[in-house]
Amino acid sequence: MIEIMGYSNVFKDKQELGSQAAMMYGISTFVCLPVGSNSEDALCLGAMWGKERALKMLHEAGFTNARMVDTPYLGESTLYVCTKE
Repeated sequence: MIEIMGYSNVFKDKQELGSQAAMMYGISTFVCLPVGSNSEDALCLGAMWGKERALKMLHEAGFTNARMVDTPYLGESTLYVCTKE
């Protein structure tokens, strides 16, 4: 799973990503959130849901060995690798 490198915290996103965080939140507001809220049980996570929340949700879904892999060719993204045992 490839996701935007967010930190599940607006303040930390601004510290770590600078003005790019504002751009990602803007994109998320007008693209990701409308699409991510189309069903009654939607979580409305958006693009900046963050690595802490992603790892927690993957673990809750039964992926016990979820980990993040650096993607130097996609500087604003992270790759989550996980399997179910």
